[in-house]
Amino acid sequence: MAIRTINGMGAYSEASKNVQTSKTTIGNGMNTSFDNAARNKENFFNEKILMKEQAIASKVKATLSEANIKATRTRCEFSIDEPTHRVSIKVIDRVTDEVIREIPPEESLDVLAKIWELAGLLVDEKR
Repeated sequence: MAIRTINGMGAYSEASKNVQTSKTTIGNGMNTSFDNAARNKENFFNEKILMKEQAIASKVKATLSEANIKATRTRCEFSIDEPTHRVSIKVIDRVTDEVIREIPPEESLDVLAKIWELAGLLVDEKR
């Protein structure tokens, strides 16, 4: 109890209270302006990001509509690759019958079949 009485008395405790009060006042004033500046900066960046996202969204929509127009000029053929038993899709131009894209590429299916064949030889090998 005696310690509490000494800590709460005298010039030291009054000076300490004044310093703490002035720090709080100064700190709050600076923090308020700093917080406003930070919020303004954050809002500015959020608006920039929103504008960029809207620009990207409009480009995606334009590309999709263009792809839909072009899609009427193509057809898809689905097949099964016999050695690998994988589904293969060919996108073909209706006018020229040219293969525009093959998913997965025929070369990769050939490589896969060859790898499986070699793996089978290693496993089937007698010692």
